[in-house]
Order: sequence, then C-alpha cells, then structure tokens
Amino acid sequence: MSITLDDLFASPDHYLFIFDDDDAVFREMDREAYARSIFLDQRIEAASARGARVPIVPLLQHNQQRGGDAPEIGWIFHVAYCGSTLLARGIDRTDHSLVLREPAPLHQLAIEAAQTFAGEPANDGWIEGLRLQLAMLGRRYDADAPVVVKANVPVNFIIPELMALQPDAKGILLHFGLNDYLAAILRSDQHRDWIEMMAQELAPVIAIEAGPVDGLDTAQKAGALWLAQIRIYARALESWPQLRSLDAEALFTEPVEAIAAAAAYFGIAPASDNAITSLAAQYAKVPGAAFDNESRIARREENRVAVGPDIARARAWVDAAIRDRPLPERLANPLIGDGAPLL
Repeated sequence: MSITLDDLFASPDHYLFIFDDDDAVFREMDREAYARSIFLDQRIEAASARGARVPIVPLLQHNQQRGGDAPEIGWIFHVAYCGSTLLARGIDRTDHSLVLREPAPLHQLAIEAAQTFAGEPANDGWIEGLRLQLAMLGRRYDADAPVVVKANVPVNFIIPELMALQPDAKGILLHFGLNDYLAAILRSDQHRDWIEMMAQELAPVIAIEAGPVDGLDTAQKAGALWLAQIRIYARALESWPQLRSLDAEALFTEPVEAIAAAAAYFGIAPASDNAITSLAAQYAKVPGAAFDNESRIARREENRVAVGPDIARARAWVDAAIRDRPLPERLANPLIGDGAPLL
C-alpha cells in the first residue's frame, strides 16, 4: 500500500526519524513503540524495520499548503543529566498522552541554528523546516490526549524560535543548581566527552550567553554551558509567564508531587502514586534497573569529592562571568515549591 503525503501528516505511525541530506527518513511506529523508545534518536525501538525516504521539498510544500498554526505541543526543556527522562516517562501514559523523547530532527535543526545564524534572525528556509518538524511532532493518536516533547540540550538555544511559532505553549524548564550540575556532568570520561562535543557544536551560541569557550578546560566549558542555558531559561520565564521552572532536586526528592504537578500542568491524567514511586526507584534510561534517590545522593556525594577541584575551577569561572551580568537567585515560576538557589 502506497503512503501519501496526507498519510504522513495525519498519523504518528509515520515517524520523522531524521533529515538526511535532501530527504526525510521515516520509521514505522505505533503507540507501544513510542512507549518503549526511551529516546527517539538512533536508540529508537521502532514497530518494524520498515520505513520510507521522502524528499524534503514536497513535505515543506505540503505543509505550507496545509496552512494553520503550529500544533499544540508541550515541552520539557532540560540542562541534561537532571531527571528529564524520569519526568518524561512519568507523564507518558498510553491512553492519556503521547510523550516524544529527544526527536533527532529537532536536534539537527538546533545544531544548524547554532552554527549558521547564532545571534541573528533565522532564515525562512530554517523556519519552514522547524514548522515541518512541529507539524510532525504534533500528530496524535487521540485528539484529546496532549503531546509533550522532551527536547535535548541544543534545543534550549532555539526556545525563542519555538515559542515564536507557538507563543501559548506550555513548557517545563528542568535544571540543576551549578554545583549539582557540575557533579553530575563531570563524573566520567564519557560525560566529559559529551561536554566537549556540546562546547564545540554550540560554541557560537554559548559565546553569546556566557563568553567564548576557546581556551577553557572541560570543567570551565561545563560551567559556560550551564550559564548559557540558565540565562536562556531566565529570559524565557519572563517572556512567556505560562512556562514553569523545576529544580531537579525537587523532582528527585518529591517525585510523586513533581510528576503529578507536571501531568496536571500539561492536562494529563496523573499516574497512581504507586506507579510513580516504582518508576522513581529505577534508572529511568534503563527500565527495570534499580536506582533510587538514596543511590543518586550517594553517587552525587562521591562525585563531589572526586571532581571537587574541577567544580571549584568551574565555579570560579562562572563567578567571574556573572560579575557584570548577575543571575537571579533562583528561576521564576516554580512548578512546585519555591525553587532552589542557582549558585
């Protein structure tokens, strides 16, 4: 059976997996495949090996012909390694929502933006690509079931462009204070390699918010990445007051309250307290692997000792970087509680 352009725009069963040169690659999905796909990048667990390769230009043209506003999508923005997968899985309920975790095309658009028009208005072609991605992400199995997208770090740098297309969108800005962020992000060679990759790919946009990363060591680059994202979050919360901040420690310490509040915020029927408690006792990225908050705290304390000199060096760099442009004490509009100090 052939698939039409209308089919591609109608059903989430046709998932826009990645942009590849002049084509868009689709993978075959169903609701169960979305539920088991912890991430929708190369780690996707599709419904089958089948898919389709479609030229991008006809997709862009068809989306323009369809017209209309961007679909209603909720967002989870996060600074990485701060519980976003736990939060996303906690509100992903098969009959009540569709949560899409880290779609690769959105990442691709964010990297392109960082490297081609950092600090300048986006070009029309890129905006049309973003409109196409939003149209694909906004499809749903149940018209009354909210769609929430968990983005990844590069997407933080295009929050203004996203919100310009959907100014009433809801979103949670999940974050760590600086010291906890550094303890989480510097804890292994793999994490440090990730920092170096992000610093390289996002260098132009990090420079706008925090200063150049050239010449910084890995710990200082981590500090710069954190500072850049927090500044973006602070502005977003002021510009779009319907957005909410969430301190990661509050999520880990009170997962039932935080996840229930997130579900209510997005208009999703909450899972049971027992279901959330069970989820929070596992490593969210590896379902079934035991890892509760006590385990996380123990690891955090070990990390603080192991990377203590790095934390101090990064903290000193951030302190100097904010001397003439201070941060707020904490982010505004907390989802629960009063928020937590950033520094």
